[in-house]
Amino acid sequence: MPKKLSVLLMPLLVITVCLYAGVYMYLAPAVWLTVLLYLPFALVVVLVLLAWHFNKGRLLIISFLLGIPLYQLFFSLEGSLSLGYLMVVILNLSIVSLIQERGFFNRFAINRIAFMGMLFAWCIAFEKGWISFFS
Repeated sequence: MPKKLSVLLMPLLVITVCLYAGVYMYLAPAVWLTVLLYLPFALVVVLVLLAWHFNKGRLLIISFLLGIPLYQLFFSLEGSLSLGYLMVVILNLSIVSLIQERGFFNRFAINRIAFMGMLFAWCIAFEKGWISFFS
């Protein structure tokens, strides 16, 4: 098998298994469905622990970026993800892809996390109507 095709084999297998599992989801026990709701949060925690173990600051930022919209999606009153959060996550992921790896906890990682927090605070203030661009 050529090298290019073997690289695509695992993602294709994962997509096939997910599609198959989605079709037969009604056969799963109720306990599994309850655990399945909290699986993304467990994966974010595992991602943070891996970032800490391997001293990867970009992975820490990405785990926070994936965890905040999950929290907003599951625990907001509307139960839906707003466009503002999605745009801030996409903006931050594009910024993280351009920065250099500098480690887990240092002044660079703290500055990046503070910048992300500022963007999310701006997003919350805009959605609650505390700030407006069209006065």
